[in-house]
Amino acid sequence: MMSDAIEYLMDMWPLSTGTEDHLTSHHLLLRDSVRNEAFQEAIRRIVKPGDLVLDVGAGTGILSAFAIQAGAQHVYLVESEDTLSCARQIFERAGWLERATFIRGMADRVTFQGGKVDAILIELIGNFGIDENILDVIPTIRKKALKKGGKIIPSRLRLFVVPIMEESLERELGVYRSVRHGIDFSPLAPLADNNVYLLNFRNARLLAEPQRLAEFDFLTCEGDTIESRVNFSIKQRGRMIGFVGWFEIDLCEGISLSNLPNVNRTHWDQIIFPIGETQAVEKGDRVSFRFRYRTTAGEEEWAWSGTIQTRAGNRRFDLCNGDRFLLPKVRTRHTIELRIAN
Repeated sequence: MMSDAIEYLMDMWPLSTGTEDHLTSHHLLLRDSVRNEAFQEAIRRIVKPGDLVLDVGAGTGILSAFAIQAGAQHVYLVESEDTLSCARQIFERAGWLERATFIRGMADRVTFQGGKVDAILIELIGNFGIDENILDVIPTIRKKALKKGGKIIPSRLRLFVVPIMEESLERELGVYRSVRHGIDFSPLAPLADNNVYLLNFRNARLLAEPQRLAEFDFLTCEGDTIESRVNFSIKQRGRMIGFVGWFEIDLCEGISLSNLPNVNRTHWDQIIFPIGETQAVEKGDRVSFRFRYRTTAGEEEWAWSGTIQTRAGNRRFDLCNGDRFLLPKVRTRHTIELRIAN
């Protein structure tokens, strides 16, 4: 008989589709042995026999399975997608159904009553750490569900950026400023510039020393806004295409994961913040980078700006992620008369 049971109430939430895309993402997660082994060891160290554990965004249930293996008395798997039914079947085959509760919905819409958990597992870690809304979810679910003195895995998140030279990306983005087939496609450039891109760098040329952009302790962090600025001194000549960003997470003391460029061994890519047209830089040039992030009504807003100070003068850039900033929606009605030649 399970003691200190937790009841839960849940608002209805429209379930998303796109099973194919979700299966692809879970395939990447399941085959990422570096990620999985690190989480398994961290959970083994943190979760104690008899613990109650909440798994936020449980997916296939792999982290909850690790918690059961570590001796958890009961796990609560919260997931809004179809994979939850698969997780239930996996637990049934393992003989763990009586030690698990499967909750279909969004974690921040679940209300816990009658008790709290000893540990929260939350792998809402995107390619830049924050891009799966973890900063929005963590404070809410922590206050609702975590016991005093409880643990969160991962426990801490750090974000890094550095100016970069990348010839392949320069060629790709150059398409939007090119004349092809006798047609000038440069009106597409603002849309291309005001976007972020994912690449997995194996031989990246970093033009300066990386700087820490932000850091979050998941046991204490509040809010989902970032406003940060860092400065760089260029250390080698190159053609700067923008900034590369990555994360580092501490799962527990002594166990960390990162998608650092050139040494990345996980499924995570790095994120690119373009600056528009490529900028030639020399050793000693100065670069500043300002990053702004917030969520509004569940929608993420990204913006980045800065200055490149070279011997030839200063250049400013001010960009954001999302065409909603560039293309105001105007509702119009058109009547078109078709003229057909006799």
